[in-house]
Amino acid sequence: MVKTAAVEYYGAAGRKWLEYLVANRPNIAEQVKGYAKAWLEQYTGNRKLGAQQMRVANNFALVAAAGELARAAGITGWKAGAAAKDAGVMFNHYLDDRGETEVSETKKILDAVRNTPHPARTFSES
Repeated sequence: MVKTAAVEYYGAAGRKWLEYLVANRPNIAEQVKGYAKAWLEQYTGNRKLGAQQMRVANNFALVAAAGELARAAGITGWKAGAAAKDAGVMFNHYLDDRGETEVSETKKILDAVRNTPHPARTFSES
């Protein structure tokens, strides 16, 4: 039964999403901007985030906006604000893991340099 339903409805949400986007094309950009701006204000607010973290925040804002638009289109069955809240939870987990201002590549490079034996130190300790 599940297999039959999966075959029957496979891609249905994607088609409905595309139909919604095409039908509402003139308003979509402004709606996305509005949802994304509200999300960024709520989840980045007064934080002093680094450039890398802000790029990530902008991506999460787009995910939140897409989810809220899909909900508004009647595609998901989610409650209003659920997509934005869940994107905020994931963004906060990202910040917990990466920090608010650190550039992860720079941190990795500095850690590697600090943990590499230095020839002068090796000879002087002998």
